[in-house]
Amino acid sequence: MKNFFLSDERKLSRKVKEGIMALIAERKYSKDEILENYLNEIYLGQKGSQGIFGIWEASQFYFSKPLSDLTVGEVALLAGLVRAPNKLSPYRSLEAATKRRNVVLTKMLDDKVITRKQYDLAVRESLPHRELIKVTNDAPYYVDYLRRELAEKLFQRGLDR
Repeated sequence: MKNFFLSDERKLSRKVKEGIMALIAERKYSKDEILENYLNEIYLGQKGSQGIFGIWEASQFYFSKPLSDLTVGEVALLAGLVRAPNKLSPYRSLEAATKRRNVVLTKMLDDKVITRKQYDLAVRESLPHRELIKVTNDAPYYVDYLRRELAEKLFQRGLDR
């Protein structure tokens, strides 16, 4: 809710609003729909002056392939980026990205989401490493603003059904 409708201010009043909005969303939408919305909008890094938003865009940026073609290790890397996308990017710190990916893989193994064999293969996967692509945009802040506004309008329209 905070990402769509509220500011980052650290106030109790914002937390209360966020809680009420979350309850309303949970009554109207399934957990899968909420998760899908979140995964479509979450910030996962920077491509020049443009932000990478959504797990699908991140899949293309980091691995140059669709989400459905990712390996277990690649999925774990994307999941690990959520905590601190720029700090944990394999293009900024291969070591930090590897450590975080391995933490996610260990959790997946502990929770029996993956097998020991899948874990062993995923830990040995090499992370993508290439020079960051410089993307120029004549109006990066305006484009980001439009993207946020459009997402907000579409989400609001879904809530008003």
